[in-house]
Amino acid sequence: MNTEEKHHQQGQEGHRDEHRHHEEHHGEHHHKPEEKYLYFVDGVEYESHEEHITGAIIKSKLPEAKRGYLLYLEGHGKERDVLINDDTSVTLEKHHPKRFYTVPPASFGST
Repeated sequence: MNTEEKHHQQGQEGHRDEHRHHEEHHGEHHHKPEEKYLYFVDGVEYESHEEHITGAIIKSKLPEAKRGYLLYLEGHGKERDVLINDDTSVTLEKHHPKRFYTVPPASFGST
């Protein structure tokens, strides 16, 4: 392969790299709008851009006084309510907002 052929081949590879870079860069400008997942805690609406969140994330958005409370997910129909621990992962649904409620921790031994 002579110098001119090498230069031509390198030029083609450079063009492919440029094209790939353009596609990657172009994709950054036209991303879809962020998804929004709504949920309620004690009747107050919250939103998340993540489909999967933990009890700790949910509690972090609550008023400070309620962050130490127990968090429950309301069951549907005859389903039982479920205690959501800080490390419990919850899947949010776009068209069916989950409903949670808080309960102050029991104070045993008080009179």
